[in-house]
Amino acid sequence: PSHFARRRGLLGPRGVFVSVMAMSVLGSQSYRRVLTELRRVLGAKLGWDHTPSAGALALARRKLSGEQCRTGFFAIRDQFGRARQRPRETFHGLRLVAVDGTRLTLPISKALVKEFGCPTNQAAQPSACPQAGLVLLWDVGANQPIAWKLGPYRMAEREAATELLGHLGKGDLLLADRGYPGVDFFRAVRARGADFIIRMNTTSVAKTKEFSDFLASGEHERVVDFPAQPTADATHKKPTTLRVRFIADPKDPQRVVATSLIDHVTYPAAEILAIYCSRWNIVTALREGKQWHGLE
Repeated sequence: PSHFARRRGLLGPRGVFVSVMAMSVLGSQSYRRVLTELRRVLGAKLGWDHTPSAGALALARRKLSGEQCRTGFFAIRDQFGRARQRPRETFHGLRLVAVDGTRLTLPISKALVKEFGCPTNQAAQPSACPQAGLVLLWDVGANQPIAWKLGPYRMAEREAATELLGHLGKGDLLLADRGYPGVDFFRAVRARGADFIIRMNTTSVAKTKEFSDFLASGEHERVVDFPAQPTADATHKKPTTLRVRFIADPKDPQRVVATSLIDHVTYPAAEILAIYCSRWNIVTALREGKQWHGLE
């Protein structure tokens, strides 16, 4: 904010906030090292003709009021939020959205055990450490979460993901791994007007006839129609046939994806397989959240 500009001395509210943010990035570096790096990179912007002392920063931090902290927080948060409206990566104009789930190991607490439960070992004995299930909807281009569901460690990922589909709409492309394919899930995504690229589980016993026939054919690509499902509610529109395109990787026949992007001219198979790899963004985000940002 403009009123955070330096008024007296080197360390006004703006300089202090930037310093504190730099500390969170540089980790265990000392005050002096952080301030030296900041002067080298942003000294002209901050009006630093020399490097502030570590003692000056310690004193300046104490002068920040609660209101200044809240103002700074909301200003930074609003800047981050703009990335959602300007995704950096799209696929033929479609916003890339990934979905994935993970387990969170929580502190030992009776309240957390009651709320989330504890996994059991091979002897069916519950562990002392509770775990939670987390399913995350992730904007790949903006590199930030859209929505999430937190629940017991036994929470089914696909069911939780279905509850999050309300955040999708026309112009979104959902990327998901082998834990999510299913005709009902495909229909739920398409009902929101969104498209999908989802990896199929080729080793699962429970396969639809359409998918089994595709695998048996040895083909690299096929468009199949799943029959419309009748509905008992007469107020709904007439159900339509679901069209799904299966694509097998020529280099790895076990790597098969299903997509609603039917047009093979606009969406070549090689591009579909390549853009699916963008889903890895959510995997690294969950890993960083656990290891570096105290997610658990």
